Amino acid sequence: MTSKIIETDFLKKDPVFGQLSFDDHEQIVFCNDKDTGLKAIIGIHNTVLGPALGGTRMWTYQSEWHALNDVLRLSRGMTYKSAITGLNLGGGKAVIIGDAKTQKNDDLMRRFGEFVNSLSGKYITAEDVGMETRDMDIIREVTPHVTGISESKGGSGNPSPVTAYGVYMGMKAAANYKFGTESLEGKKILVQGVGHVGETLVKYITEEGAQVIINDINESRLEELSKKYNANVVLGNDIYNLDLDVYAPCALGATINDKTIHKLKTKVIAGAANNQLADEVKHGKILKEKGIASEVIAISIGVTQVQETIRNALAMGADSGIFVEVNDTLEPLTVAKIIASIAKKENIDLMILGKQAIDDDMNATGQMISALLNWPQATFASKVEITDKTAKVSREVDGGTENIEITLPAIITTDLRLNEPRYASLPNIMKAKKKPINEIKVNDLKIDITQKLEILKVEEPSKREAGIMVKTVEELFDKLQNEAKVI
Repeated sequence: MTSKIIETDFLKKDPVFGQLSFDDHEQIVFCNDKDTGLKAIIGIHNTVLGPALGGTRMWTYQSEWHALNDVLRLSRGMTYKSAITGLNLGGGKAVIIGDAKTQKNDDLMRRFGEFVNSLSGKYITAEDVGMETRDMDIIREVTPHVTGISESKGGSGNPSPVTAYGVYMGMKAAANYKFGTESLEGKKILVQGVGHVGETLVKYITEEGAQVIINDINESRLEELSKKYNANVVLGNDIYNLDLDVYAPCALGATINDKTIHKLKTKVIAGAANNQLADEVKHGKILKEKGIASEVIAISIGVTQVQETIRNALAMGADSGIFVEVNDTLEPLTVAKIIASIAKKENIDLMILGKQAIDDDMNATGQMISALLNWPQATFASKVEITDKTAKVSREVDGGTENIEITLPAIITTDLRLNEPRYASLPNIMKAKKKPINEIKVNDLKIDITQKLEILKVEEPSKREAGIMVKTVEELFDKLQNEAKVI
């Protein structure tokens, strides 16, 4: 008898330690009981801060490989959750392979509890997908290492309302960051997965006046909640093409993956699901790119005082600054070389500059950076739209407006009509003082700043003679033809 192993992005030849989700886990326990049919995996990621805490999930996995991957990712996530909230707990999680609706029973729960108890407190279990407070009560019969038992038994009861409230508050904080207000009134919000947590979240956002859309594999559940909360229903995977303000994944993880991420049309992702990104690094980077700018860096070159200009940019929203200290007067080519060097080091995708300096009026630096980096450029931009890996630019030319499209990375020099003037508020000015400015000595860049141009002479333009008034068209014509000789 042979078994065929289906390769995926996270399944490797090595069944445990070769898993991409294996992140120096301390212990992985495989639980098997023939009498009850129990097949479970307990993952203990880290116990440096204390015993590993994490819920138990019961789910019909596609394969045992998928179950192992899930418990590894979930337990690792619990380590981070405990650490970031300052709890003296580590990260752990458990999965039971099976259908909670048809295969779960008291004997199976007790047997699983015995496996938990065999770890002598190194792992504390709790409720997760497919589990109920009653299940925790059954497990408590055979081990004290369980939380979330009934209030009547001295426990905290169903954790779903508290979880949902935390997601709700996080959603409001994200909205405040993205929209400038924490109010969700009128916001179009999709809740994917309307179990205990999802329903409670729907209740909160509905009461605040949001436009709520719900999605779940359980159609009867959708029909029930649609009537209860007057929510719109979208079935299947059509949800990823919807124009949304907030996408709230509240079912299983990895809904943001290779198949869905490029379809997403949402401004905020805030849900209760664990491990919402299938690949944290890859898909996290794509989400940042879809957000147009993951980081805004303000760069200035000159004497110490120009740092005030950077601070002003930070107060208006830039994330960080780079200050290159130079006390000499620099030519456009030298400035271009400095900025090009920084662009390479910082892995910049889009460089936006003014079109010309007020002192020499040369209008050359942007074009020179473009040549040095071999990047496309758009000059005199009055409107810019960023879409994926391109920029659509409207630029002012003598004959009117020209519309072009360039691929990123690119250089854009601006016209005065590109943006409305912005002014820093006092709170943002105070916050800007804590934002980082990276100071660089020009010598560290190994760029020759020696002047190549010599100014031989500067003089005022010749004075123009005063104009005269003419009385008739004939007199104007005569002067243009015989005196100015232009016609």
